Amino acid sequence: MEAAGEPVADEGEEQRPNEEYQHVYDAVQQLTEQRQEIITAAYGLFGHSVTSIEEIAEQRQLKLATVKNYLWRAKTTLARKLGPFVLEKWSQTQHRS
Repeated sequence: MEAAGEPVADEGEEQRPNEEYQHVYDAVQQLTEQRQEIITAAYGLFGHSVTSIEEIAEQRQLKLATVKNYLWRAKTTLARKLGPFVLEKWSQTQHRS
């Protein structure tokens, strides 16, 4: 039950991430489905709860080494895709100092 005076979110309205997070979400969406699922579970993205890599391996019936490899590849791909954006943001903060 909502308390009086509290704003009620429209259930059909999806929360919009700020611009910086949108870059992350866009980059994640470009990963393969398997890597998307693993990185989403490992880091609790898109409103999911954080899941350990051991649990991810068990749930998907994969070897732990395989899950670690998928996660490493996903993080490497994301770093490549997000690197220019992060560098630009860092450069902007340096010019303000």
